[in-house]
Amino acid sequence: MARRANPAYVGAFVIGAIALAVVGVALLGSGKLFRQTHEFVCFFDGNVNGLNVGAAVKFKGVAIGEVKQILLSLNAARML
Repeated sequence: MARRANPAYVGAFVIGAIALAVVGVALLGSGKLFRQTHEFVCFFDGNVNGLNVGAAVKFKGVAIGEVKQILLSLNAARML
């Protein structure tokens, strides 16, 4: 006769399978795994009041990305 399966092994296998399925859905379902991304750097001479990290970047009314970082670079020669 065959031996009975250990319930602890069966439970561990089921929990592991569920965890693997959740991770797989999170990675493949987000759409970020196979998407090609590009980074652009923009310089502004004027006022950028209202620009915030996370703000949507739009091109002809279509959202194409978001602001990732804002840096300040002062050129003393231009300010005189």
